[in-house]
Amino acid sequence: MPYRKHALFAAIAALATQVAACTNQQEGLLIRRAPQWQSQDEGNVTVGTCAVDPNNTATLNHGVLDISFGTPYMAPLEVENNMLSIDAESSPNGINDGEIRLSEAEVELAIPQAADAIDGLAAQDEALVNFKTPVQSISLEPGQSSGMLLEIVPSATSQALAGALGGDLASGGKVRLVATIVIRGYRAVDGGNRNEVESRPFDFPVDLCMGCLLDCSMCAPGECTTMGPMSGGVCGNAQDFAVFPQSCASDTGG
Repeated sequence: MPYRKHALFAAIAALATQVAACTNQQEGLLIRRAPQWQSQDEGNVTVGTCAVDPNNTATLNHGVLDISFGTPYMAPLEVENNMLSIDAESSPNGINDGEIRLSEAEVELAIPQAADAIDGLAAQDEALVNFKTPVQSISLEPGQSSGMLLEIVPSATSQALAGALGGDLASGGKVRLVATIVIRGYRAVDGGNRNEVESRPFDFPVDLCMGCLLDCSMCAPGECTTMGPMSGGVCGNAQDFAVFPQSCASDTGG
């Protein structure tokens, strides 16, 4: 009987260690937040810089995507390696096995206010609302964070949402989309093997609208057109900043 008790206690301890290790792996890679876009002037318009600065302490609480333009939405993320630092001399395998290299992201989209719209897109193509995408293989040392850009609403999804929601949003309303993001990576371990790690899910809301970011203030009344090139937004997308026509109808003969 004492032997059985010791064996039972040993099994429980081993299981607890495995659970703790699994939990640590899930906590080792974190999406901390979405840093606010920096802005810059281009000619007469203000645009967001297509870069992420993890040292920028201001946070972007939610995004805005004008789906009338059919462009993607690019999210600014701060990703951190939350592992404890272990130098190569202290590591049993002789390497700094706390380093994490990023590999892919998985994104799932939901619209609580219009679940039928998401269901309709999923019926067309599941990849419109739930997809994986490779990411730059950034290496993060323990305690290090990095900014990264991640396309969380592809252009095909934006265009499909315009078709599904355009009528409801034409009067100036907005609907909130929530992107649930998971970032995955791996650590090098004994024998050249990989230890896969992934972040906890990170929810980022994006307000969808039709025409809410279009700024026609530089054109005379009735002269605003969206037929030609546009300026503004972020990363060439109609998101988060106003979007301006580069020319008015009278300039193009429209």
